[in-house]
Amino acid sequence: MNLAPIVFFVYNRPFHTIQSLKYLKLNKLYKKTDLIVFIDGPKNDIQDKIKVSLVQDIIHNIKGFKSKKIIFRKKNFGLSKNFISGISSVLKKYEKVIVLEDDNLVSRYFLDYVNSGLEIYKNDKNICAINGYSYPVNKKGISNYFFVKGADTWGWGTWRRAWDEIIWDPQKLLERIKNKNILKKKVDLLKNKINKKNDSYTIMYDLSMQLKNRYSLVPKISYSINSGFDGSGRHAKTKTNMYNSVLNQKKIPINKSKVIVSKLYQDRINLFYREKFKQNFINIKIKLIEFTKKILGKKLEKSIKKNFFNIDEFFFKKNKEAKFIDYFNLNNNYKNENYLIEFLKKNFLYTFHDGKIKSINESNYYILKKLKLLLNKNEKKLNIVEFGGGIGQKYLEFVKLFNEKEINWSIVEPKKKKNLLPNKKNYFFNFNEHTIKLPHNKTNILIISSYLQYLKDPYEFIRKICRLSKVDYLIIDNIPLTKEQEQRLLKRHDLDKKKYYSYFLFNQKKFVKSLSDKFKFKEKINLKKMENYKKNYSFKFYDLFLSK
Repeated sequence: MNLAPIVFFVYNRPFHTIQSLKYLKLNKLYKKTDLIVFIDGPKNDIQDKIKVSLVQDIIHNIKGFKSKKIIFRKKNFGLSKNFISGISSVLKKYEKVIVLEDDNLVSRYFLDYVNSGLEIYKNDKNICAINGYSYPVNKKGISNYFFVKGADTWGWGTWRRAWDEIIWDPQKLLERIKNKNILKKKVDLLKNKINKKNDSYTIMYDLSMQLKNRYSLVPKISYSINSGFDGSGRHAKTKTNMYNSVLNQKKIPINKSKVIVSKLYQDRINLFYREKFKQNFINIKIKLIEFTKKILGKKLEKSIKKNFFNIDEFFFKKNKEAKFIDYFNLNNNYKNENYLIEFLKKNFLYTFHDGKIKSINESNYYILKKLKLLLNKNEKKLNIVEFGGGIGQKYLEFVKLFNEKEINWSIVEPKKKKNLLPNKKNYFFNFNEHTIKLPHNKTNILIISSYLQYLKDPYEFIRKICRLSKVDYLIIDNIPLTKEQEQRLLKRHDLDKKKYYSYFLFNQKKFVKSLSDKFKFKEKINLKKMENYKKNYSFKFYDLFLSK
């Protein structure tokens, strides 16, 4: 059998890319398959550039495929342009392709299934695609494989003949499908495409095939699923599990004589969307009721400001008495720490920040990239001490991204003394109770992770850091700097909105001077700006990189 090449589209999600490739390499046929990768270029944003560069590193290090070709877009093409031009260019050379994205997770039999389908139906013009994904609907009474009108694009394969039939002009396509029996949700998606509310190429592919009465082969149990509904996607910003499906772990041959159009499956998909819409409507209604109660319980003007303007502006307020309220007593008593760490180790695409489990794509990629560069430079002899490391989430992010376990990584957190990280050399201790001894045969890196601004006397802590010997590099994460006078604010608790704790704003010149005798500033990255709506204060968050 002549195997189809895999066209793999990636952008700015390094962890998703690693996970997708890991699943793909479970297929025995991957070693006999050509891989063509399209990497979309970054937007004009420093974090986006770092993420894309990490994805480039991952792709350049891929091994094992029959051949590998990489196309890097120097500019950001966007979803539709990147996919349409990419697939079209590959189909000029090949008669058929298999298409995957960085958030597609596939079964170990995915390549067997799609290649078999592409071979069996290559001369049947009524069949436009071999789909890997199957909706999580009731499958009772449905055969192992069946046909559905139209096409889907979560792990799929197609031929040049079908691709050439697509109407890429969305306005023209909308006119052509008028008075056709097409699901309203899909018509709305096409209208949103016209109005630039989405950048989907799938909807034009799907509706073009429906218009021409073309069908896709669909499995009863999915050979591919989408892991991108964790809020990390370009267009899937809302987190949802409504599309969760189980991966097929059996190799089931396609019996062409038993494959028919399944009206039952299509009816259940229609019901699936109606039920989900009703549930979403109920959830919105509940939120509106809660929101209305909140408004009625406060002064109208204050509520409008809090709920309709930039919410970040109201996380802070003036501390008139400049009182110190202990952040660590309020926040460092995490419950079920062992459960959280086990969850993060098992669930590759999640991390933990601000007391919440979040998409791993919200990691601080600047620091991860910087540590990797230092690791390469110093022959994997790094000793890292992280102040404010929480439950060790940065360490776990680093290991997941680079699979480097030979480094020493220690966590410094007040109120904690438990050894929670997987390596015995990685441990928790209190800076005030233990003397930090840095080895002379390794490159020593200190990381201060959102830590200084919560201390009662941050400058005393800085003096302690500066007295440490053999510190080669210092990385400061998420530090709030202002050009104005230093002051202590109250920060609203992320989980308990009734609680506030101390938050110190550093004057930029004074802060730099406090470190300048010991360290040289190498790089400063601006993360975001904060400004109080009454203009009482303004500051920016930075990541800082310093060397001895």
